[in-house]
Amino acid sequence: MPRQLVPRVEFPERGNTFAIVLKAGWAKVLAAVTGQPDVVFGYLVSGRSLPMAQIEDVIGPCIDASPVRVDTRQANTKLELLENVRDQNLQGMPYETYPYDKIVSQCTQWPPETRFSTLLECQVAAVEPGMIPFGEDLTCFFTSGSDKNVMCMQFLYSLERVSSSLVADMADLLCSVLDQLSHQNELDNPFPSVALAMQPTAIHRKGLTNGSSNQHALKDATNGFTDVSKTIHILPDVRKVWREVFGEEEINPVVPFYSIWRSPIAAVQLADQYKILGYKVEMEDIIEHVTMKERSDILNERHVSSQSLLLQYLG
Repeated sequence: MPRQLVPRVEFPERGNTFAIVLKAGWAKVLAAVTGQPDVVFGYLVSGRSLPMAQIEDVIGPCIDASPVRVDTRQANTKLELLENVRDQNLQGMPYETYPYDKIVSQCTQWPPETRFSTLLECQVAAVEPGMIPFGEDLTCFFTSGSDKNVMCMQFLYSLERVSSSLVADMADLLCSVLDQLSHQNELDNPFPSVALAMQPTAIHRKGLTNGSSNQHALKDATNGFTDVSKTIHILPDVRKVWREVFGEEEINPVVPFYSIWRSPIAAVQLADQYKILGYKVEMEDIIEHVTMKERSDILNERHVSSQSLLLQYLG
């Protein structure tokens, strides 16, 4: 969708930067769209607050995606929402680069393959947003230009996961919320419910814990399903990809990738390795089919199908 210009709403005297206002606004949007008042989303951090000497001089990216949780029910007014988000931001800064997989495994009851559905990025420098493989379905970028009073809003999203009409509705709703937050003399008022009235719509996800095959894989692995490589045929290219990414010689074909490396980056690495070998495999394919056996079966099916089409054509 085209870029939009929005006012740079912030109240520095209260410690509420545009990033704080944006997080609060996005929380209200997600709450309205999903029908869930307690929401979590990702926020891209620079990583320059790491406890390292001269971290600001490190050459190269230190970025990471940090989870932001906002329970909109805990704020009765716009100002309370901003203050809650601001306080959480300050408290969480020392931990903003804590590994996401450890947060999931040690601080939540989420499945280990859980990832962000949406990601926010706010850049004060006038730069072009790039594609960052954190596994999100929708990314909302805000960048500044020559006019420091406005920000440029842009959405990047997967059409397989999110419809264009939903993204357009979310963009309009976010602009409406930011406008409501821009009036300082009205911050002590609650959000007007009519302005946020929207048919609850879940972002379509092709189950990250999708299918019984994944559950069986976990069950087989935990039951000591040993020597399985002798009974299950795995394509050599599939084994090669997994060994390249995980560096292990013997991998149980029915063990999900996230049991070995609890990070969406593993899915990115696997997809990249398949592409190097000439296969059209995307990160979402890896997340849907999480074991060597599943991927091998799919590639075998494609091979048989292509051979059948070729024979029909030649016949």
